[in-house]
Amino acid sequence: RADHFLAQGAGEDLTPRPARLAQRSVQFSRAYSAGCETSPGTATILTGLLPHRSGVRQNIHVLPDNVETLATAMYARGARTAAFISNPVIGPGYGFEAGYDVYECIRTKNKKPPKRITEAALEWLDGVFEGERFMLWAHYMNPHGPYVPPAPFEELFPVTGFGNEQPVSLLPRGDNSGRNGVPFYQHRGSGEQDARRYLARYAAEVRFMDAEVGRLIDALEARGELERTVIVVTSDHGEALVDDESFYFSHGNGPSDDQVHVPLLLYYPQCDPDNVERRVSTTDIFPTLDRLLQLASTQPTDGTDLLSTEPRSVVSQTPAKSSLRTGDWTLVRRRGTVVQLLQAAADGSVREVRAEYAEEAQALSARLDEIESRAPIGESRSRNEPSAESLQQLEELGYAGGE
Repeated sequence: RADHFLAQGAGEDLTPRPARLAQRSVQFSRAYSAGCETSPGTATILTGLLPHRSGVRQNIHVLPDNVETLATAMYARGARTAAFISNPVIGPGYGFEAGYDVYECIRTKNKKPPKRITEAALEWLDGVFEGERFMLWAHYMNPHGPYVPPAPFEELFPVTGFGNEQPVSLLPRGDNSGRNGVPFYQHRGSGEQDARRYLARYAAEVRFMDAEVGRLIDALEARGELERTVIVVTSDHGEALVDDESFYFSHGNGPSDDQVHVPLLLYYPQCDPDNVERRVSTTDIFPTLDRLLQLASTQPTDGTDLLSTEPRSVVSQTPAKSSLRTGDWTLVRRRGTVVQLLQAAADGSVREVRAEYAEEAQALSARLDEIESRAPIGESRSRNEPSAESLQQLEELGYAGGE
């Protein structure tokens, strides 16, 4: 979530290492993912396409091989490419591996091996020759449920640092939706009904991830690579923590700010540090890198160069809902019907104004129609017959049995 980036929790810095990089980067404080699940959110980062255009509308959809990605574009132009990931929904066999010399899904019993991701990435970087063009994607799954940070990081964020006790219901076995209570895969029958415990663990997971991102950035700097490298730090989705439209400690529920407002940091050599407050989208990452890296891609995208001041409408999609954000407005539709029109005030508060601004809602809905009528480039399809091991891994992550 964006509010856990360059921020504090229980008086502790959550992301101190990216904060140092931010001093030399462009930070986009109002960046939104095009999806609220891993597969569509990641596909958009790699392609610049909205989910309905890439064909990856939800988890376990396959990224079609006719869709150009950053990796296929870099590989075609002679770069060495590698990805080290830990989420099985984008593992080998789901199409995301196209264009990579090395594509490895690294898993451990407790699901999220950030140290091993970093170690594999650093070992691969050791084999890159000086001056050789490369693309490295390190996909850290932390923070993601179930929240199980190592003890040293959990100790940084005591429950008492998150206010008074917050009673919360526990959903029964098989219910991983997060609606009106903690998903079963998050609590696993532990009986912990204080929301602060989950808030503390989520914060600790962010700090755990920060340490590994820091190791990777430090290694690039020690090798002298920062002087010739473009770095993007972002997330494929956010997280509902406490009562996000009745959802708790989950995601994939809809395009609310909790679940689609994400961090976005862009570093490139000789960039002018800045904090950009206009709304931007993860669809903008591909066209930005296309220009900075001189890829000359011919695939149309749904994004705009992040550094362009051109006004834009930011769209997020799930199979049932879609949203459009522009200026101070947020429009939300369910299966084509407007269900919310939100207006942000100068003090940061947001209110529902659909009845009051019916004409504005109609105009924004027409704009969303225009964007969602763009022809798909890839066809949506699921992977045939996932293995029993894959299904078990998905269930452990809350992707099965109710979500």
